[in-house]
Amino acid sequence: MSSKDFYKELLEIYASEYRNPKVVLEHHIDELINQGKTREEAIATIYEREKRPEDTQESLARRVKQLESELDELKTSGSEAGSDAVSESREGLSIAETVLMCLTSPVSAIIAWLIWHEDEPYKADQAVGIGVLMFVLEIIAFWFLFL
Repeated sequence: MSSKDFYKELLEIYASEYRNPKVVLEHHIDELINQGKTREEAIATIYEREKRPEDTQESLARRVKQLESELDELKTSGSEAGSDAVSESREGLSIAETVLMCLTSPVSAIIAWLIWHEDEPYKADQAVGIGVLMFVLEIIAFWFLFL
């Protein structure tokens, strides 16, 4: 193929990647010319770099096997890590945290929920439950003491 044919194919390739393919291609050619190549050598170099060889069935089959083995590795490592994450996310409030929620105002339950709602949703839900319970108990106590 001649450098004109290479240039036309490069424009087609660049048209799918750039808004103004001719300007970008000319810029890349100029960069290589500044490095000491002729225009024809620059076009051939860019063409070789951009040319996308057709995949053979054999290379595709090899790639599929490689991806399947990587997927299996991810599944096994993910299931081990995932079970730890599930057990941690289902972990409830400790005794000290429960007592703290009971002794402080329901505002602490809201603060606890804001801290835990993404990483430990079960614990956050428990904190909100205790906060609501304490709020109801405070209203009942207020009712009996002051009304």
